Amino acid sequence: MSFKWDRSRRLRQEQAIRQVYSQGTRVKMARGALFFLPAEDLRVAISVSKKTGMAVVRNRQKRLVREFFRLHQEEFLQPFWMMFVVYQPYKNLGDLSSELLEACQRAGILVCKES
Repeated sequence: MSFKWDRSRRLRQEQAIRQVYSQGTRVKMARGALFFLPAEDLRVAISVSKKTGMAVVRNRQKRLVREFFRLHQEEFLQPFWMMFVVYQPYKNLGDLSSELLEACQRAGILVCKES
């Protein structure tokens, strides 16, 4: 298992992002939303609202989301194109992880680990 997360995992094409928004499934969360669409490989796009804060805050939110996907990339049931939208800032990776794990499990796209 590799924990590497490089730039090739980013979903960058505008057409692909629009496709995820229009044809994908939406999962609402307290501070954000997750859109996903089955695809041939795992790619993630991140959008942070300007209402979240200044550029420093928005960039930190993006780093937290990328770290979540880096740590959990092997746990998805199949490859997806995903779009994660942050509406309100998360204080730390733990808050983000708990909310995103719950949303992914509700959507049925993440393997549930037995504790």
